[in-house]
Amino acid sequence: LAFLNNPYLVITDIDSVHPDGRHPACRADTEGALTSNASLKQLLNVESIADLVGLSAQQKHDANRDRYITYQGDIEVNEGETSCAMRPRTLEEAFVYENFLHFRANSLSLGIELPDSLDEAYSAIYEHIRSNNFKKTDFAMTVLASPVDWIVPSYINDGLSWLENRLHPPQALPEDN
Repeated sequence: LAFLNNPYLVITDIDSVHPDGRHPACRADTEGALTSNASLKQLLNVESIADLVGLSAQQKHDANRDRYITYQGDIEVNEGETSCAMRPRTLEEAFVYENFLHFRANSLSLGIELPDSLDEAYSAIYEHIRSNNFKKTDFAMTVLASPVDWIVPSYINDGLSWLENRLHPPQALPEDN
């Protein structure tokens, strides 16, 4: 794509894994967590989740290759007076955290009852999505068919905004004389 001079966007999962042993999947906020995502390791030369989350938008952009790489980051979930930073490892988690109040109100369904505590809900969502009982395709089709005005995960929105601005840069307004 760089050879063809085409800007491109890479949207991928952070895919956190435990730093010890055989690197099983773990919540993305696990101390010392690594990414198992080969694209992130190769394209950004970063392996730790903490380092990935710490990258700025400018560091995710490779001007020489006209490429932007985007993946999940922390999502501040607010409910009443309580808030909790939730770090997704997959698209499905990011979608639930970004649209948490829709899931809490049952206008969107994850297929489980969410615990009252945000910390417990964070754990329950992670565990359910990584379980063998969770069907990603069924979840996606249910969301797409839903009449709910849901929110696109922010990392996807950021990447698409970069691409839109790259393909259609803002036009300068003519100066008034």
